[in-house]
Amino acid sequence: PAYAAYDATCTAHLDDPVATALQGTSAICPSCKREYILYGGAATVDAQYHLQPYRIYHEGSNLTVHSP
Repeated sequence: PAYAAYDATCTAHLDDPVATALQGTSAICPSCKREYILYGGAATVDAQYHLQPYRIYHEGSNLTVHSP
């Protein structure tokens, strides 16, 4: 299986961070309602940046997540 992890900060609010909320396979910003698809981290509308991906290491039954 493939794994992915992203920083939850909406990229429209980098100066005043706002965490997105998980809704199914999307992350939604409660402030601006921007939606990010969690299969790739891309925003569903025009956005300058996608969600920041984290590095994932899968070894046996362990997953390790590292910030970029």
